[in-house]
This record gives sequence, C-alpha cells and structure tokens, in this order.
Amino acid sequence: MGDTPSLAYLMHGNPEQLEGECWGGSFTPINRSSRHIFYRHTTLADTVPAYGVVEWHFKGMERNLADTIVCFTMKIAGQEFPGYYLGSGKYGIRYTSKAPETLSYVITSKYPELNDKTGQLVSNVPWPGKPAKQDYILGRNWYSDRKEPELFLNKQQGAKTIARYREAFLADWAIRWEWLRTKD
Repeated sequence: MGDTPSLAYLMHGNPEQLEGECWGGSFTPINRSSRHIFYRHTTLADTVPAYGVVEWHFKGMERNLADTIVCFTMKIAGQEFPGYYLGSGKYGIRYTSKAPETLSYVITSKYPELNDKTGQLVSNVPWPGKPAKQDYILGRNWYSDRKEPELFLNKQQGAKTIARYREAFLADWAIRWEWLRTKD
C-alpha cells in the first residue's frame, strides 16, 4: 500500500477489517510475496509478476570488494539501480516493477565481464502470480490489493477499490486543510 492509500485508510477505515471497504482500498490475505532470481541475462521469454522482487545474479572475477560498494549499475524503466559484489565471484542486483510492462535494461561497470550487458523482461498481473520456490513466505497478517479483473483501473491491480472513494477523500481532505488558509 502506498502513502496516499495508507493515509486514506487511516482517515476512513477499520484496521480490524482489511478485506472490507475503506478509502484506502480493499485487500485480500496473501501468504507469499513474489521473488524471482535469474542467474543469467533475461529475455522477453522471461515473465515475472509486476510488483514482485526480481534479482539477477552474475558470475565474474573474484575481487576484494565490500558488499556495500556499488560495482555496476542497471538502467531500466528510466531509472538507474546499483549492483553489488556478493562474494566468491558473484554479483547481484534487485529490481521491482511498478506496473505490468515490457522492460529493457543495460548494465554498465568498470569491470569488463559486467559492462555493456543487456537484457529484457516482462512483468504482468495479477500479483503475486504463480507460486515460485524463491518467493518470500509471509506471516499471517499480510494483505495485498485485490486481483479480480473488474477491480483493475487501467493496468493497476485493485485500484478501483481506492478510486471509487476519490471524491469523498478529496472533499474531506479539503475540509481538514481549511485551517491552512490565510485569512484576509
């Protein structure tokens, strides 16, 4: 849940009924969070759930680098992400897509075995997708946006459970912030 839905939920919601209706949306219980690890550069044949964690692990030369040193970067979806040395000649990077999309990436590094490498990936919905052995297993109090197709707004899963309250939320917000108005 993002910042605005979290705030809207607190303004008009019941913390004991996450599956019920509220300004912040309506949710469904989940027991895992999507995670995929690739040990190679990906292609358009590789599909992962949107909003899930994707990791790439690459082999390279062994180096005496701290795991806090950025040793390569990945440009993907208009952003740049840091990659790190994992030890024993292994390098890794993490990414999470923000929507269903087809992605292309390029990796740059001062280390030749990592530099100028490219790949692609497809992220789709609904999240968290099909179970995978690398998924994060969650506790009993985890919830996610509802995945029924009729609750999608464009490509955003469950967004209609929030959008239906937009007018009421904005009107309430305007009243709450009236005190900021400068008096003439």
